[in-house]
Amino acid sequence: MTRVFQPLLVLLVLVVIALFSAGCTSSNTTQETVATTIPPTETTAVTTVPTAVVCGVENCHGVTVQCGSNPVQACTNEIDAGDRCRSYASCQVVDNVCQVVTQTKYDKCTACIQSCKDSYFNNPNMLDDCVQKC
Repeated sequence: MTRVFQPLLVLLVLVVIALFSAGCTSSNTTQETVATTIPPTETTAVTTVPTAVVCGVENCHGVTVQCGSNPVQACTNEIDAGDRCRSYASCQVVDNVCQVVTQTKYDKCTACIQSCKDSYFNNPNMLDDCVQKC
């Protein structure tokens, strides 16, 4: 009996080990995907993003300042009598329009420069001296 019982015992032990190890390694889980619907959000007002308006001086020299969306990148070294007055003017966006904004000194300066040009149009040295006083 010992001979018959011994192989059966070994076989029984092997079956038990196989059952335990099979239970530990098998994954018999099922995954369920649940679909939920989320209602779309409602917007009540359209939001507008303001765009930057490019506004700058488009010319380099002279009494007249020209403003626009294509500002000058570099200017020559030449000097014009009206360049002195340009420090009293700037380009700014007013009511969504790029335009020249001047200080009170600008009008006085341009009038003085024009007077110098009228008086000394044939004499550059005297014109320069006159402009320095404006």
